[in-house]
Amino acid sequence: MHRLVLITITALALLTSATPRTAAQEGRGNPLAERLGGDRKGFEDRYGDPVSDNELVRYETPGHGAIDVLYHKGYVLSVTLIADRPLDQSLTKPGRGDWTVEEARELTLTFLPRDVEQRCGTAITDEGDLVGILHIPALAERFSAATYRQYEAGGRQGDCRYLLIRNKEGGVAAITVSIGNAEAGVTTPEATAAPTAEERAYLRELEEPRDLLEQSLSRYDELMADPRPDDPTWLNQLVYAFIGWVTSANGMPAGDPPPRHAELGATCEEAAAALDAVARAQAPGIDAWLAGEADTFDLVEFDLAALQIQVEQARATVDECFALLDAAKEAEG
Repeated sequence: MHRLVLITITALALLTSATPRTAAQEGRGNPLAERLGGDRKGFEDRYGDPVSDNELVRYETPGHGAIDVLYHKGYVLSVTLIADRPLDQSLTKPGRGDWTVEEARELTLTFLPRDVEQRCGTAITDEGDLVGILHIPALAERFSAATYRQYEAGGRQGDCRYLLIRNKEGGVAAITVSIGNAEAGVTTPEATAAPTAEERAYLRELEEPRDLLEQSLSRYDELMADPRPDDPTWLNQLVYAFIGWVTSANGMPAGDPPPRHAELGATCEEAAAALDAVARAQAPGIDAWLAGEADTFDLVEFDLAALQIQVEQARATVDECFALLDAAKEAEG
């Protein structure tokens, strides 16, 4: 059953209030410090002494619950987190402390090593959970191929994975981070099957709005390297970035994406919508101009400081869209 990934999930965890790190605890640049592959001492420097020490070692953060860790020869082999919910509650049932997918992904990053070399995207398991496969150079040095075989982790030496286990409403009830890949303990037929014609067509539909976003953001960055809001020529060039954002949002594929690309579709739609909203807020007349109902439009609401803040807030989602699309196209072959 895929809900058991190297270890049995039995603990509570709410890590957003974990003990702050010190510079020393960062391991002076060690990408594994306090994370998957890190040593037990560093992990306990951050999370404190264990409250139980069996095959699974449990830690409790003040006022929040616990983290379960499986060690191999003193190094973190896997970590399990469960949202703040009753222990006897089914993971498919929404819990009071369940995370959104985005919150869970951010939390997962605090346990993955820092030197991610390759991202292979996120697949959907047979039960609707999300699994991500990564390659970490430092893990290849930490754990031998024999260790991967010993734990039936799957994949090649240096591979690791995260699994976001979702409740029936789409929230994330539990997270696992461990060595190996999706072959061990997780069934991912959507991830391994050849892309369908529908899936290929969907990726083709995303290419044009993605290119528009990328080109217009690149132009925006060039302009912001030397902002001149009182220069009409500079403002004219900025308008072209706004047009790119609105056009990209208008060009997103209609309807629901194929199941394999559900997260990709949602992320790219969110990214395009965020920049579309920025453009419309800064240039309210842009719709009439695009519709051919006006020859020009003015930046009557233009606010440089607000624009810069809004774009930076949207950028993380845009970058995530680009990464997911690139991974999907790579997997397509």
